[in-house]
Amino acid sequence: MKRLSWWRLATTALLLATACSAVPEIRYFDLTQSATSSAVNGDVEDPKISAAPSKSPHWAVAELAVDPPYDQDRLVYRQTATSSEVGFYEFTRWAAPLGQILQRELVRRLDEPQDFAYVEAMEMGHLYHRVLRGRVLQAEEVDQGDGSITARLRLDLELEDGDGGLCWRGEIAGQASGHAKDGAEVMALFQRAADHLLGEVERQLTAPSLLQEAPGCP
Repeated sequence: MKRLSWWRLATTALLLATACSAVPEIRYFDLTQSATSSAVNGDVEDPKISAAPSKSPHWAVAELAVDPPYDQDRLVYRQTATSSEVGFYEFTRWAAPLGQILQRELVRRLDEPQDFAYVEAMEMGHLYHRVLRGRVLQAEEVDQGDGSITARLRLDLELEDGDGGLCWRGEIAGQASGHAKDGAEVMALFQRAADHLLGEVERQLTAPSLLQEAPGCP
């Protein structure tokens, strides 16, 4: 009996160890700089020190607010585009608050054009010609029913002058579809969606009427 009990205990321990080792590892992902970036070989400079000294005026991007249920590190998904039910990826997560990730990417994208403004993450006590604020309205993966998925991002953005007056407001979206077999490939689709979104933000905010150096809005 003693030998049988030992064997049972050893077998149970082995099964438990195997089960524990089979649990997927939580993986954390970030949005990375677009392939259209001026950065070379993946080297990314701090946006606060990379701007050319001749750039003017001085812009800032505030950290974005994030609407629920996207205000957590777990990735959100829907079974269909119109479904009111959402689910959460347990092992695929954002590496930082989504509002901070998108703030950083907006700074990088808007700071790239050589003849545009000097853009940085907003700091309290600093004076700026323009301040970009906004909210994340959507950041989710949608199953398409044919084995493919779509990554969707949507922002509500407002551009203010130095006195808080509204210069521009827009709701801008980006999405990308494809097949994904793991979290890394899902996040690659989110990167493509972010690239589309950031490109549209850049296109709209680099309009000549918004580039005036005077603090007042056109």
